[in-house]
Amino acid sequence: MTDEPAAGAAARPGAPVDVIVGPKTRLGAELLRRVAGDGGHAVALARHERDAQDLVALDHVLDGQDGDAAFREALAGRPVHVHVCALGPIHPEQTSPTDSAAVERELATLERIMQVADGGVHVVLVSTVIALAPGADRRYYGGWKAVVEQRLAELVDRHANATLTVLYPGRLVAEPDARRPWQLAYTTYGRLAALSLAAATRPGRNRLVGADARAWLLLRSVALALSTITGRPGDRHGSARRISS
Repeated sequence: MTDEPAAGAAARPGAPVDVIVGPKTRLGAELLRRVAGDGGHAVALARHERDAQDLVALDHVLDGQDGDAAFREALAGRPVHVHVCALGPIHPEQTSPTDSAAVERELATLERIMQVADGGVHVVLVSTVIALAPGADRRYYGGWKAVVEQRLAELVDRHANATLTVLYPGRLVAEPDARRPWQLAYTTYGRLAALSLAAATRPGRNRLVGADARAWLLLRSVALALSTITGRPGDRHGSARRISS
């Protein structure tokens, strides 16, 4: 979680609307900062009233209780770019059950955006490489990420004006620590925010993000292949323990 982001300058005429799902995460705050700095038009999607109060300094905040008129006013008849930074479990070591009802409420709010948007809607889901091949100790987290991706894909398929891109990053850091050179393989929140903003302007195309994500997926693929060939269970924990998105 981060401190409340500052409100930005007036939006550029004709700029798309960037809707941030998870505006209080570090990635969400970085997206809001970049959109404001570029003179864009940002809308924060609040999960509940407390979120809405925390984000009161922003120009536009929506939650599921708002009517269609509020949605249309916030979206301003522009193309809409939705950046999903937080939906479902936030951390791979989360042990408390995920509130599935809350996830469905947020998905319903996203569908309303697709319904009332006059321009096209491009959804960018920031997932995790763990979702592609979770180890035994990350199946709950990875499984939930896969469920969220599937549900978003179903929503997008129902709306002809909507498209979906999924980003699969590895470990995220504010800045690499020069004393730990392996962190150069990690992705910064700033780079991931820039990639999410760029992905929203292009045709839907899923991609891995970060050298560590590519290396991790390669190792997981080899381990899964070996366990299938030999008939022996692979490492129950695997290298997923070293990835945190």
